[in-house]
Amino acid sequence: MKALLLKDWYLLKNTCKSLALMVVVFFAVGFASGENLFFLLFGCMMLAMTPVTVMGLEEGSRWQPFALTLPFTRRQLVLEKYLLGLIGLGIGTAVMAALSLVFSVVIVSLPELVALAVMLGLVYLAVSIPCCFWLGIAKGRIISVMLICAACSSIGALAVAGAQLPQPGLFWPLAGVLLLCAGSLGISLKIYQKKEF
Repeated sequence: MKALLLKDWYLLKNTCKSLALMVVVFFAVGFASGENLFFLLFGCMMLAMTPVTVMGLEEGSRWQPFALTLPFTRRQLVLEKYLLGLIGLGIGTAVMAALSLVFSVVIVSLPELVALAVMLGLVYLAVSIPCCFWLGIAKGRIISVMLICAACSSIGALAVAGAQLPQPGLFWPLAGVLLLCAGSLGISLKIYQKKEF
């Protein structure tokens, strides 16, 4: 698993400069605007997207057939993508939390901000990784973005329509997201076990 993470680091090293610059810009705009959560959370989301970026680079270089000749199981190849996403999400969330403390930006409480960033990142991983394994990177990205936009739009439409959305606190949404991730991992493992390259 460590070797796969190292391979992904080498793949990302060239694109990391532009990705890091974009994340810095999003965080800077988010803190400068003060009241806008979108830019802060999108900076974290960009780092959570690293597995999809790596999968695109791997697909372009025909990595998958070669990877199956190496001493890695298909299960390890799938688990590593989720681990890479968690590492990216963890780094983004930690940077956002540290900057929130340094600049004393209070949009929502820090635990709520961290929980929101983690939940959004996990939902993105849970939807995008199985879609990319199943449909390939180009179609998988489009379908996963459409699904996430549809879910967010429906919640936003309900809020605009004046529907009283439940206020369950942090525990139940986080538990739901973790269940979604567990289901996503199971689906990804099944898809990748049967996939032929």
